[in-house]
Amino acid sequence: MTKRMWIIFTKVFIVGTSFCLPAQAEGGGWICPRLNVVPIEKKIQEIMIEEAEYREESLSEVVGSLVDFSRKLDPDGIGVHIILVIPPGTDRDDFLSEIPPLTLSLKKVTLEDALKLITQLTGFTYRIDRNMVLIESKPIN
Repeated sequence: MTKRMWIIFTKVFIVGTSFCLPAQAEGGGWICPRLNVVPIEKKIQEIMIEEAEYREESLSEVVGSLVDFSRKLDPDGIGVHIILVIPPGTDRDDFLSEIPPLTLSLKKVTLEDALKLITQLTGFTYRIDRNMVLIESKPIN
């Protein structure tokens, strides 16, 4: 007969690409597996969108669609966090209503190329910050 051991995770500590979980089991102790994390820069270059059509879609809808594609196409199943940044002190609805709707057809493009295209079409820019992509309006000079 096989002896069963139950592990209950109570806290998580994340440091870089490692994390440790205290385990309550026979003898207690820690479980510290190593995460196999692919850098986000590499993910956006490798995730290939076979085909996507957008007709008069808002920027937020297109961004949501790209996040969905990234989750489906990421071998890790994590995807890419893409955040549309609303400037502080700006009404969200007013801000989004000023962005013209997008009509475009994507075929066999990387997530990176899709991000470049939609930010060029809308006058926005994107940057990578830690584990996410931030889409922001360009500063007015």
